[in-house]
Amino acid sequence: MFGEERGRIDGRAPAKAVCLTPWTTCKTENMSVPLKHHHLPVFYLKRWTGDDGLMCQFSRPLKEIVPHRKHPAQTGYVERLYELPGLPPENAQQIEQGFMQRLDSLAAEALAMLENDDPRITRESKPRSAWSRFIMSLLLR
Repeated sequence: MFGEERGRIDGRAPAKAVCLTPWTTCKTENMSVPLKHHHLPVFYLKRWTGDDGLMCQFSRPLKEIVPHRKHPAQTGYVERLYELPGLPPENAQQIEQGFMQRLDSLAAEALAMLENDDPRITRESKPRSAWSRFIMSLLLR
């Protein structure tokens, strides 16, 4: 599975994709496919970073709770969480790439409007809908 080339089976010319390891990013001819799927998106986690750009992640490997300073992109994720198994690598990440990334991007814009008291947040339905979809998505992540 890893390290082998895969192509499409939909009748079109195959798009080569190579996954080197299960914890890296799959690369297709035209783009990288993210494999770290965050429970909470990085734009949202950044709100809890310090001046150093890091946040505190707590873990409990044994009995004691251990704090670690990490960048938001390095915490709060499960690899391949939204992957659709059995599909070629370029299609298996469609939930993350086609849905979650768009949802998170629009929510980041809406959050910026909320934080800056942008009047568009009350006038336009698109940012309000984006923010409410994001809040609802937190129940499903």
